Amino acid sequence: MKAQQDASCGVLSIMETTRSEYRILKGYGFISRKQAEAKAYAEYEKFNRTQHIESDFDRQVKALKRAGK
Repeated sequence: MKAQQDASCGVLSIMETTRSEYRILKGYGFISRKQAEAKAYAEYEKFNRTQHIESDFDRQVKALKRAGK
């Protein structure tokens, strides 16, 4: 949904749509960079806890342990 400036109803949008249909914030926004980074890191930490990622190194160690038995 795109909201744009409409003279008939006086709607002003804080978002602008570019030719490639990406929405770009007009102005400076409402939060600081530090706040945005803190939020991003906190959300990533929540997400990362739910992921079980096994590195290539861990797989090789397990394989060597199994081969050594």
